Amino acid sequence: MAIELDNFRAVFGFAQEHNEWLLFGQLAVALSEFFYIHGLWNEGLEWLKQAETELHQRLGEHQGLEDTSETDEMSFQLTIAELRVALAKFYNERQECETARQLCENALQVFRTIGQQLGVVKALNCLGIIARYQKKLEEADTHFTEALEIAKVLGDKSHIAFALNNLGLTAYNRRRFEEAKLRYTESLRLARELGDKQGIAYALNNLGKTANQQGLREEARHHYTESLRLTRDLSTSNAGLPYLLDSLGKVALRHGKHEEARHYYTESLAYRKENGNPREIADSLYQFGQLVHAEGEFEQSLCLFLKVASIYAEIGAATPFYVDAVNNTIDALAVELGSEKVDRLKLEMETRTLEEIVNTCLS
Repeated sequence: MAIELDNFRAVFGFAQEHNEWLLFGQLAVALSEFFYIHGLWNEGLEWLKQAETELHQRLGEHQGLEDTSETDEMSFQLTIAELRVALAKFYNERQECETARQLCENALQVFRTIGQQLGVVKALNCLGIIARYQKKLEEADTHFTEALEIAKVLGDKSHIAFALNNLGLTAYNRRRFEEAKLRYTESLRLARELGDKQGIAYALNNLGKTANQQGLREEARHHYTESLRLTRDLSTSNAGLPYLLDSLGKVALRHGKHEEARHYYTESLAYRKENGNPREIADSLYQFGQLVHAEGEFEQSLCLFLKVASIYAEIGAATPFYVDAVNNTIDALAVELGSEKVDRLKLEMETRTLEEIVNTCLS
């Protein structure tokens, strides 16, 4: 990844040096997914913000000039809109949902005005994701449904599959598991038609989650295992790998297979340690906390949850479910262990580095 990153930075530098700002913006859009899936949010955000600022300034300078064609102006407008959708995704992960929503709505308006229907689909899906993140499920469904209908008109199977997956997620959040399964299954069918391994793996993962919630452990294991196999084979990115390993670990843990769960959690944590994303490392430590708690190691469990909570608080970008789950578990363990022991453990954890804790879990 380091080599890829150096190459991308060199290309950005070339575009800056030669004042190729439209190219710079298009590169920022194209590479935003790389920065996102590898957890390089701060750097990705800075490239996108710089590109959006520079292009917006130059669009203002070019508007009304005689030597500026409508095609040039439209290229600037479209690229700025695409940058704002990409920016929205990053801001949403940082829990700056209102900023994300405003950026996406602005982009949607541009796409509608220009008549760029695929851009409309992308912006609607992004708005739906933001609304779902805020637990505004009806609003999310409205955006996803419109995105689905437009994608069907365009005949764009990839975006049809993505919208179906998103509608499956809102059904899952409402605990409408059969409805979610139908959405995921149709998305899976389309992904298989397209030969989209990443889309297949994504749909299978969601089918696994749904089956797990329905108590269908073997069905969940089957979906997760197939998804894991495909994810390992992906040449572009294995960013979904630790999530699948965590899911298989959860299934094993619910079956009381602690060593099997430890195997999956260890591989997941090792991958995340190598990539160095603190939030994802915290997610893995959360799974280890669940495991040692199931093994009756309550003090060790509390230590891990305290570290996870401190990381989430420090970076301010965590999955709300994990935040609530961690805090609730800490409160429950505090009652069980007593305030004196909890205070001692808190002091102990303040002296231990994240690297020490990760290495202990991996040993």
